[in-house]
Amino acid sequence: MTPAAGTTVADRFRLVRPLRQGGMGSVWLAQHIGLDIPCAIKFMHAQGVSKEVRHRFEREAKVAAQIRSPHVVQILDHGVWKGTPYIAMEYLEGEDLDTRIQRVGRLDPHDTMAITAQVARALTKAHAAGLVHRDLKPANIFLVKDDDREIAKVLDFGIAKDSTPKVTSNTKTGSLLGTPAYMSPEQAQGTKSIDHRSDLWSLAVVVFECLTGKLPFDSQAFGDLLLKIMVRPLPVPSQLAPVPPGFDAWWARAASREPDARFQSAREFCDALAVALDIASDSIEPRTSLTGTFRAPGDRISVEIGFTPRSQEGATLLDAGPDSAAPSFGDAATLVASSEAEVERLSANPGHTVAS
Repeated sequence: MTPAAGTTVADRFRLVRPLRQGGMGSVWLAQHIGLDIPCAIKFMHAQGVSKEVRHRFEREAKVAAQIRSPHVVQILDHGVWKGTPYIAMEYLEGEDLDTRIQRVGRLDPHDTMAITAQVARALTKAHAAGLVHRDLKPANIFLVKDDDREIAKVLDFGIAKDSTPKVTSNTKTGSLLGTPAYMSPEQAQGTKSIDHRSDLWSLAVVVFECLTGKLPFDSQAFGDLLLKIMVRPLPVPSQLAPVPPGFDAWWARAASREPDARFQSAREFCDALAVALDIASDSIEPRTSLTGTFRAPGDRISVEIGFTPRSQEGATLLDAGPDSAAPSFGDAATLVASSEAEVERLSANPGHTVAS
């Protein structure tokens, strides 16, 4: 069934207008009939998608619904309507962090800290439930207009991993899930047993990008990007932009290639960042810098195909899925010990693909 304006979905939602169309689905503004509130509905095309992609779509709703936090998008419903899978969620007015960075460039330390603290609260809830997001990036952090301030909400738990011992993951060792430029070294290796500290690495990359306006690891060559993440010396933030004096040392620990050497919790991560930025924790209040551009979660559906390290081009659930043409590489678990020439050879090997 193709969604159309005025159509009633599952006897509860009346479609108003499309917000974005993508290669694998669409997002619509809708009205919840019973509650009389606006909401956003993601539809996945019923045809031409793999079982794995459908599973992730359903998982996105179930995982997000488990996390009770004002900093995680609220899921209202999910199901299958006339053969078409859908997720109904709260409608958010604002912009994602990726759009903010592209629009204003570097963020000041206070706003960076305020956004990071809120994302950390969401991660604390997720990690306490044994969940690892695995695709934390600016495009998945939505800044919601709320009177004279804004609230950060984490989106897209479609590839979240349950790290509790009783759960067996379907992810195979050597497969990649996530957006390359924000992957931790262990995630980039395709390691099956990643934990919450991988999310903290990704959040550190987001903080670095907020304060410097640049990605710490960026390359148009996939093998070269993996080398930068896993082998080459870490970039020094103060050499790229004026940052608070303590930020270089904070970054060096937050981006340690050894998980045991990083901050071990989102709380520790944030407390140390507040010290590095010389911001009192009790003074952290988000300030709005919206300009009137309002969008719903999912209103950035890209249909780009191929290797694109940046967040807005990294595939989300409605973007090019694992069946799409994607950068390929060899056995990722061997990359750390490989020479640059070997990585270049592996990056041309069509044996594996980056799943989104």
